[in-house]
Amino acid sequence: LATFLGTLQLPPNPHRNPDGSLTEAALRGQTVFRSKKAGCSLCHVGDLLTDGQIHDVGQGSPRDYYEGYNTPSLLGVHRRVALLHHGKAKSLEEVLTEYHKPADVAGEGELTAEEQSDLIEYLKSL
Repeated sequence: LATFLGTLQLPPNPHRNPDGSLTEAALRGQTVFRSKKAGCSLCHVGDLLTDGQIHDVGQGSPRDYYEGYNTPSLLGVHRRVALLHHGKAKSLEEVLTEYHKPADVAGEGELTAEEQSDLIEYLKSL
């Protein structure tokens, strides 16, 4: 069964060029993703885009059993309908403007509208 599952191919990502390469906006977004200003690559690293660590991202509740959250992989994030540990964010835009703002994560200032748009295009391409 494991061998068979290893042969399955994911469907093509609709947010990439027909040849599978990144769009121009996604390439710019990749630069933003890796920048100190956005801070994404501090936790979302490696082939699976996760460091496998637990982080306190300031969204806990006194009722939480555990402190902090595992860094989720961002692979296939464009297919998710609910984002973050609580599922309250319904879009990447909402994640980056309300619940997990790069300025709060990295402390390097707000992203410009263009940087945010390009970052979202990159995230959708993963």
